[in-house]
Amino acid sequence: MAAETGASAPEIRAVARAGIWLADFPVFARAFADGVLSLRHIRELKRLDKPRTHDGLLLAQDELLGAARDHDFVEFTHRVATWAINHDPDGDDVKDQVEATSCSMTTHTDGSITGRFRLDPLSAAAVGSALENEVQRLHNQ
Repeated sequence: MAAETGASAPEIRAVARAGIWLADFPVFARAFADGVLSLRHIRELKRLDKPRTHDGLLLAQDELLGAARDHDFVEFTHRVATWAINHDPDGDDVKDQVEATSCSMTTHTDGSITGRFRLDPLSAAAVGSALENEVQRLHNQ
């Protein structure tokens, strides 16, 4: 199929996995086929599908499709996150949240730092507050 379409094997596998998942979600499947939802949208929606949220996600297809259709991708991801908080307030199991947490930093020769991190909601709130407080403290000095 890769040779016929010019797509890479990983791209084809990603679409195939999305297609398998979409079999349970006819509204999303139709929107994906019509080009309303992209593969990026499907990946975001698929993350919502857990045993605790599956039935709610089935019922929310029109609502979430509207969020994708009416907003840019960044706003769509915010709406998806809000839906997740409202329908699964406990989120992933604590063990899964901790395993998904990561942080890496690189100190450059000029003393600047770049980094990348992913934090669970509680840690994110704590780090965000600490950074805001430190920025304010430095500004005041």
